[in-house]
Amino acid sequence: MTMLKFDPPATLGAAAGLLVGLWLGLGVFVQALLVVMVADVVTGLIAAGVLGTISSAASLRGLAKKSVQLILVMVVAWLSANLNGYLGDGFPGADAVAGAFIITELISILENAQRVGINLGPLDKVLAVARQTQPPPSRPSDPLPPVAPHG
Repeated sequence: MTMLKFDPPATLGAAAGLLVGLWLGLGVFVQALLVVMVADVVTGLIAAGVLGTISSAASLRGLAKKSVQLILVMVVAWLSANLNGYLGDGFPGADAVAGAFIITELISILENAQRVGINLGPLDKVLAVARQTQPPPSRPSDPLPPVAPHG
């Protein structure tokens, strides 16, 4: 019986091929969303480091929000792909949802830049308008009260 040998270069090549294949299979808006999400995490960590406010709880909340955003994009992508008989071929559901999330990520990146002390110039006005038009951040509501049995 032949023993399989671990070949690090081949393993790295296979992993890189898999990642490139997955990346190229994504729509351009989903790719952009992933890029701005990474940029938001990095700029958020930089801002928190500069201000001395690094918090694992805040980081976990941010990563949880980004995870749920990606799940929503994934669900819409699946629905678009599997309901094409109803929605028509080429329905850009995942790209539309990703595009909406890209806007909030860009706003967050601008806020992080401001927190570090970067003068945004005319982007200050864009950020001010974005803050006025966004709904206030909501907190998860209390668990629902128990439902009374129907008699």
